[in-house]
Amino acid sequence: MKRRERAMRQKLSAFKRRFGQPHIDLAYHGAFPMSLTVDLLYRIWQSFKEDSQGKPLNIPFEAVGDVLINLCEEVGYELYELEWSLRRELLKEMEESERFGKKRPKKLAKFLLDYTEKYRESEDEEERELAKIQEWTALAYLKPQEVRGEILKEIAGIGKE
Repeated sequence: MKRRERAMRQKLSAFKRRFGQPHIDLAYHGAFPMSLTVDLLYRIWQSFKEDSQGKPLNIPFEAVGDVLINLCEEVGYELYELEWSLRRELLKEMEESERFGKKRPKKLAKFLLDYTEKYRESEDEEERELAKIQEWTALAYLKPQEVRGEILKEIAGIGKE
């Protein structure tokens, strides 16, 4: 196992021991978007209160800050990201869990599309770009062929401006 992989597993294991399953449940959900803001993670916390069987997750409000501070890196002003391998591991664990399964990412995708709608026409170019990336993330689960075409068009347009 590579050093980076081992460090990620140690970080995740320490987080699980320190905070417990409700915090991990929020981390699973927070791993879906490519980037997080306090507002986005709070809205995820607010919107996903039950597992797939309808059982309460009982995630405390302070889990929002704990996930951002302990698992994420601040990559911009109030913008956070999970390291790629940690994000991948959390998503894998969520999808393999009987409590969430493969349907939960699709629900998160629909939620993320709704959430980013208000930013798609923003006057702020960075907000529009972030919304586009979040939209692609969501569409990768819902309409993979469609998003593939959009990404290829975007790449083809780079440098033509």
